[in-house]
Amino acid sequence: MHSKYDVIVIGSGHNGLVCGAYLAKAGLKTLVLERRNIIGGAAVTEEFSPGFRGSRFSYLMSLLHPRVMRDLELKSFGLEVLPANDLFCPLGGDAYIVYSDDTRKTQAEFGRFSAHDAQIYPEFARQLEQSAALVRQLLFETPVDPVKRSWKSFKQTAALLWRHRTIGIGPIDWSIC
Repeated sequence: MHSKYDVIVIGSGHNGLVCGAYLAKAGLKTLVLERRNIIGGAAVTEEFSPGFRGSRFSYLMSLLHPRVMRDLELKSFGLEVLPANDLFCPLGGDAYIVYSDDTRKTQAEFGRFSAHDAQIYPEFARQLEQSAALVRQLLFETPVDPVKRSWKSFKQTAALLWRHRTIGIGPIDWSIC
């Protein structure tokens, strides 16, 4: 059977599903394709060894923008975001780090490998949160087209810059990395 679609999204990971949902809500005939027999991409829980299931941890729910959850009414479909704390991260062999929502615990984990990294971790975590907040502000903005040379494009770019004029106030110290 031959069908016509306005848009075909390749991949039914969390980004493909969100993209497909917004396109369909906008009235476009949308098809989302997936090569695997499970949808959700990096946001799924799968059996990794007989009898053992776990998240692939490639995606943390804190990155799922609250606006997306509201727009797509995900809570009405049963979405419940649980806190992601005490994340076990194997490093190979017997080495591992446990990331905690308690900065001191994570510092202690880093301290097992590097006193310097443990010392700077709180500042690194603060700057990471600051960067994430910046990205969250820009997620729903249409990017500027740097090759357009029109008055309309200039005004759109100036408006974008004005709306976000406070982004980046306060330097990020990359020397700690």
